Amino acid sequence: MKRICFLLAAMALCFSPAFALDLTLKGGIGNMAFDQDRTSFLNDKKFEANYFPFGLVQLDGVYANFINYRIGFDRDLVLRNRLISNISFNFEYIHLDIGPFIGPFNNRERPITPGISAGLTAEWPGILFGRLTAGSTVGAGLNSNGDYVQQNGEIVFGFWVPHVVNALSVSLRSFTEQTGSGRIEDRLFRCQYAADVFAKNVPYTVHIDLGYQALERSYSAGGTDTLKSVFLGFETTVRINSMVKALLGAEMPIYSWGEKPLGNPGKTVLFQAHTGVVLSFIRRQL
Repeated sequence: MKRICFLLAAMALCFSPAFALDLTLKGGIGNMAFDQDRTSFLNDKKFEANYFPFGLVQLDGVYANFINYRIGFDRDLVLRNRLISNISFNFEYIHLDIGPFIGPFNNRERPITPGISAGLTAEWPGILFGRLTAGSTVGAGLNSNGDYVQQNGEIVFGFWVPHVVNALSVSLRSFTEQTGSGRIEDRLFRCQYAADVFAKNVPYTVHIDLGYQALERSYSAGGTDTLKSVFLGFETTVRINSMVKALLGAEMPIYSWGEKPLGNPGKTVLFQAHTGVVLSFIRRQL
């Protein structure tokens, strides 16, 4: 992890002779995904807690108000590990972004798998916006043990009202892996409403999520585990001073139900929680 942080910082400095820079560090715990050791729908392993002391290490920079870039490592309960580098070009009403990513250390047989992500955002500032993003592993088949493919896509429509940014989204994330027990695929489909609440001269903001999700794990040997949930989540960010913001968030199902052969989660408490800090730097102005 120290090597990853050093690499991110070095890449950011190379990008920017003049910049504003934010460093986000986030970690947490959660079990809202199937345990990686569950290799069959007959296996007892279901929802084991997954600790991620570094769930997100991300550098966001701005150059000349025209180019934004993002370099980061994130740990997702479905997509697992990704190291992302992304550059965005900002026009008056359109934003285009593209960049490579790699999936580091998701298994021992294939320590690194490359991919690419892209996005398009159109907005009428202060009124409406729409966003389409997609990413996928490239050049990787599923022929040998350890081969895997990471894929994600999202469509977002949003609008502003006083002190609230509202967004409706549909997303799909998947991780498909070839193992000694056969091919296993995790999929997470989500429909959600999100609201970012803020006020001028108030040092904190609140982000709220409410939606429906379907989590699936399919096995090439036969059978599919399916867990559906209505969920609620929040994140609050507090500005401590001009350079430091602290954040705290959590998400858990309001109600969950499983489809046979999985069955309902019973007494298992499903959740994910995280905390972190955002450090802001301005090296020099153009």
